[in-house]
Parts: sequence; C-alpha cells; structure tokens
Amino acid sequence: MYPALGWWEYREETKNLRLPYAVVVSVDFGTQDIDVYTAIQAAVTTTIST
Repeated sequence: MYPALGWWEYREETKNLRLPYAVVVSVDFGTQDIDVYTAIQAAVTTTIST
C-alpha cells in the first residue's frame, strides 16, 4: 500500500498543510465465522495512544 498525492499537492494554499487520511480495508472470509473486529480493535487500541 502506497500513499497517493492528489489535487491538494498542486494548489499553493494546500500543498504544505497536514491533511488527515483514512485507510479502508475489506476482507472476505467466505462462509467462515471469524471475529476479526475484536482482534484488530485490541491491536489498534494498544498501539495508538490518544
């Protein structure tokens, strides 16, 4: 996964701003009944301090 630049890079008033971004991931486990949310939530909660 690599970040991509967009229209804000080419505008003088926005090119030096820190802009928020998001990563959206979709995982298909087929017919498996797996609780991935709890494991990911625990990993992210302990990694990111607010």
